[in-house]
Amino acid sequence: MKVDERPHRDAYAAACLPAEIAQYGMARGYLEPGNCSTGTVLVLKQVKGMPGDHYVLQHGFLELNGRLYRIMSKDSLKRPLRIFYNQREGIINKNRYFLLSDFKDNSWDSRYWGEVGVQFLLKPVWLFEDRW
Repeated sequence: MKVDERPHRDAYAAACLPAEIAQYGMARGYLEPGNCSTGTVLVLKQVKGMPGDHYVLQHGFLELNGRLYRIMSKDSLKRPLRIFYNQREGIINKNRYFLLSDFKDNSWDSRYWGEVGVQFLLKPVWLFEDRW
């Protein structure tokens, strides 16, 4: 469910990726066609990096807020993965965020794209089947 809130750490967020990254994602099959201005779907991830947070990419990991996120050198089809960062260490800019997945070590996320803007936040809705 879409909510009208400011991004905060661990919120689920939707974002349209910048054109160069979106084109790469489409060419690789990581993204489907959708309603973003780039012609792709929104990506849905958790906000893990906030404006002002420090990050470092080194030795195959993104270090962010004391946590290490593994960076894969190849995707599941054994193709080299591109990292879109302009610098290997920095501070996340105002109104920009690192969106990451806690569910998969090999998620294509801010480990590879860097910081992105957030279009809106989502409140997860869990559906359970009543088996009583």
